[in-house]
Amino acid sequence: MKQEILSSIKKEWSTIKKGFLITEVLLSSAIFIMIVTAFAGVYFYGQESTLSAGNHTRAVILANEGLEALRNIRDSGFANLPIGTYGLVLSGSQWTLSGSQDVSGIFTRQVIISSVDANRKNIVINVTWQQNPQSVGIVSLPTRITNWIAPVVSVSGLMVNKVVINHGLSKIASDFAPYKVGTTTVQLATTTSFGAGTYTVSETTNSNYIRTFNGDCNSSGQVTLTASSSKICTITNEEKLSFILATSTVINHGGNKVISDFAPFKVGSFTVSIGTTTAVDSGSYTVSEATSSLYTLTYSGDCFTNGTISFLSGDSKTCMLTNEEIIQGSGGSSLSGLMIYGDGTNIPKYRTYNSSTDTFTAQTSTFTATVGPTWLMRTSPTAHYALAGYYDASATLTIMCFDGATWTQEFSAQSGGIGNRHRFDIAFEKNSGDALIFYSKGSYANGKLGYRTKSGATGCGAANWSSESLFTPARTTADIMYVKMAQDTRASSNIIAATWVDINDDISTAIWNGSAWVNEPSAVSDNNVQKISASHDIEDMDLEYESLSGDFMLVWGNGTGNNGVNGVRYRTCTGGVATCTWGAVTTPPTFADDATSLDISANPNTDEMVFASIGKTGSDLQLGYWNGTAWTDTANVDITANTPFVGSKLVTTGWLTSGTSTRSIIVYSDQNDTNLSWYAGNGGTFTLQNDFTLSPSVVSPNGYMDIEQDPVSQDQLMFLTSDSANRLYAKKLTMTGTSTLTWSNSDGGAALEATLPQIISSPYSFTFWRK
Repeated sequence: MKQEILSSIKKEWSTIKKGFLITEVLLSSAIFIMIVTAFAGVYFYGQESTLSAGNHTRAVILANEGLEALRNIRDSGFANLPIGTYGLVLSGSQWTLSGSQDVSGIFTRQVIISSVDANRKNIVINVTWQQNPQSVGIVSLPTRITNWIAPVVSVSGLMVNKVVINHGLSKIASDFAPYKVGTTTVQLATTTSFGAGTYTVSETTNSNYIRTFNGDCNSSGQVTLTASSSKICTITNEEKLSFILATSTVINHGGNKVISDFAPFKVGSFTVSIGTTTAVDSGSYTVSEATSSLYTLTYSGDCFTNGTISFLSGDSKTCMLTNEEIIQGSGGSSLSGLMIYGDGTNIPKYRTYNSSTDTFTAQTSTFTATVGPTWLMRTSPTAHYALAGYYDASATLTIMCFDGATWTQEFSAQSGGIGNRHRFDIAFEKNSGDALIFYSKGSYANGKLGYRTKSGATGCGAANWSSESLFTPARTTADIMYVKMAQDTRASSNIIAATWVDINDDISTAIWNGSAWVNEPSAVSDNNVQKISASHDIEDMDLEYESLSGDFMLVWGNGTGNNGVNGVRYRTCTGGVATCTWGAVTTPPTFADDATSLDISANPNTDEMVFASIGKTGSDLQLGYWNGTAWTDTANVDITANTPFVGSKLVTTGWLTSGTSTRSIIVYSDQNDTNLSWYAGNGGTFTLQNDFTLSPSVVSPNGYMDIEQDPVSQDQLMFLTSDSANRLYAKKLTMTGTSTLTWSNSDGGAALEATLPQIISSPYSFTFWRK
């Protein structure tokens, strides 16, 4: 009994062991297959880029195999080579003709047999394959087969054979005809008799192909024949390869992506390595990568903006891919802001703004400089950098550049004269992104304006700027005190307008056409622009382009304006081109007062504009609405505004859009008011809004006010002001629904700076990133 039990246990244990053994074998096999598969995938992935270059070699091998097969068929009987087109089939050790072609992998082979005489046949073997979706490869091998069993009369002469190797094109042997030996035209694969001597074999050349000679010809195509020689010369034409060099740049704004994070990089279906020149067939391709939703991909170099690139035979091109991290803002916006100002030291300060949290970063230093009181900053529409400039106390203009991480000093320009005025401006061409700096030359070149430009394809760097050029106005002749520019915001435009006022209170304007200043009006627009006191001392002119038509609007205050006397003047330039047509100087209707401090802004989606001004004689606020063709004006909406003073700007305007609803916004300095006073406009109807209570409150009067509109999130704008205590504040206004307007303390309810070196003439500058 014990023996039976032990025997049973042994059998069961044997079965269990076998089960474990089978399981182990299966598991080991699976792991082995996975490893082999993984290594095979890596291997074939690496071989993909070299496969195309090897295809023509395999085609030549198949053509030569076909030739040997025909000889095999000939040896079994010359009658087995009938005239016609065939494929080849191997059965055992014997080849036979079958069908009209045969296929081996991606290759198709055809044998074309024609008769010379009873004992000779001409043979052409063509091997074709699909090189890529755009092109077909072909190798053509002509030759002659003889019935060696039959007596053949020996012929002294020369046979010319041909091989064509394509890399994108589809040329065949006949495309290089006629073929000549010396001056005699010969047929391919046909022996032609010649007398003894040295001959040069030639053909019709093609600049897209490299030609080589082999066989009995030397490298120059020469062959020497004797009285009894029979020789063969083979001409090979191989299409020139094309080459691409792909480069990649990654620009981070807080992220940490590197080039390898965007691999694999491909040209068509072929993987390429960044920084390595790669051979490709001629044709058109799309250059691609593994994109990231957090980065914007742009192409440059020889690639089109959509990533396509085309090659002719032998081309060598470069495609540059740039991945720039998207700066995240509120409402899905890719924008945040940037502020710069002085604090009374010799180091300019700046802060960045996060629109998603509605906060500014801590104050940060730029670099040691002769800090001036007057600031201006603009951001590029095509690249991620900002240009800022300031005049110092000696009236020297300094231009700085910020690439999102580092400030650099670009150049300085001598001006002379009063430094605490708005004597320069910065603008970018909308389409090209080219930068333009326009500035008064003051006592260094009285009555002249200097300008320098920089290509939109370049970023920060002093070497990227043109040298200074001078523009001599035809309508103003004295020291220029105020300069302002406006960009035509249409996507296809590179037009910029400028206006300026000199110390004689003359105002003129001109249009930048992308390369030069043109179209200054035939007469001075006004020779009595309003001022506070002696010499022109307040920014009482402004300019804008209509957003759709590209028509230009210039507004200013005339010196005859008074309390109860309309001092507003304007003129337009219509046509949407640099050579636009100037309208007459016009007084808009129903305004009732002077316009000493003023501002105008354009609706970014329509041809509407909003205007506001405060006069120095009556301190009256008046508002205007331009519908694209005419003004609707409202005078005396507030008769107790603060009185404009030298260098001040006590009113500013802007626009908000939420869905299909649009409102114009006017903020102004109200007399003795320590809060924020403002109006909202719906078309030509303006409604006074409840004051936004400031904490801490401003010290009245304000010094310089400004509104910056968010170019993407058009439902928000930033209002900034200095006050009489030399403090700087920033408040955001947001529009929700159809008409709900809400202010917030972007400055955190505290001054961003408490020691501004002055409160007038733009002592700070804020702008949103546009790229």
